[in-house]
Amino acid sequence: MFVLRKMVQGRAYTVHLDARSETEAEAELALFMRDPEGYSTKREARQR
Repeated sequence: MFVLRKMVQGRAYTVHLDARSETEAEAELALFMRDPEGYSTKREARQR
């Protein structure tokens, strides 16, 4: 399991990623950085 801990514009985020590899985790980080407030993990997106 990978955990993303990042501070963006003064707000702290901790997100448990569904990534299985470092490459997948880096891809998720890129998606997160596009829109930190709107980001959801794959699991969260499936539940919607």
